[in-house]
Amino acid sequence: MTRVRFSAAALLLASSPLAAGVYYEATTKTTTEGRQTGDAYTVRAWVEGDRAKVLFDESANPMMAQGSYLVTNDGGATVYLVNTEDQTYAAFDLEKMLSVVGDLDEMTGGAVSIDFADGSSEVLSRGPGEAVLGRPTTRLEWKAAFTMKMKILGMSRENRIETVTEAWLSDQLGDQGFGIWLRKGPPKTGDADLDAALAAGWQDFDGFPLKSVTRTVNTGEKGKSRTSISTTEVSVLREEAAPAGAFEIPAGFTEVSLMPTVADEEEPTNPLKGLFGRKGKKKDGS
Repeated sequence: MTRVRFSAAALLLASSPLAAGVYYEATTKTTTEGRQTGDAYTVRAWVEGDRAKVLFDESANPMMAQGSYLVTNDGGATVYLVNTEDQTYAAFDLEKMLSVVGDLDEMTGGAVSIDFADGSSEVLSRGPGEAVLGRPTTRLEWKAAFTMKMKILGMSRENRIETVTEAWLSDQLGDQGFGIWLRKGPPKTGDADLDAALAAGWQDFDGFPLKSVTRTVNTGEKGKSRTSISTTEVSVLREEAAPAGAFEIPAGFTEVSLMPTVADEEEPTNPLKGLFGRKGKKKDGS
């Protein structure tokens, strides 16, 4: 009888909404056809309502170096990337950073331009999913597609990009803080018209994904395609209070910008030059 009561209690805990104060660990791995090595991210995160901290233990992006972290106090409306080694912090606005692509024509003096067209998205299926970490899920599958036209030094290239994502959402992950890393919905490009077209076919669903798999096929004008697969999966999930000060930016850290601007350069240059390299104001230590 004791064993039965314990199992029932464990089952009840796994099927109950998570209380305030959640800790999770997750990995993201991306493999691309034709590349010998893939990209990998490993994170530890704490979420309390609209507040969240995502700490990078392993990262394929030097901008998100080991020990750096993302932090929000308003459900992702404002996110900062904190670099503990350089003692800097910067507003991490993914849409604004992606919008740099649309400004390449001006920033490079017309040498590079990228345009988007023919965007679409749709939810392909929705239904009960397999349990993840003992928690019931809803399985969603959605598709997004668009055409990217690139011009570099007078040479033009056109690619069709299609993504299909499977995601296993748990409605027990209701806090908005989960969304700064466990994302759902169509991809963001930074192009307002395209993002609106991609969002038109999407309807929001409760919860956030404990697991997602995105398959992207990039097809060129000659019909040659390359496929990449990105998988994000939560491996640890438990109720746990965040460490003291987890959602704060340390005093004395200097604010920098991740956003290149034409005014920063005497002449147009690489728009990604100088990430985390701009000096700014120091956070008041008082």
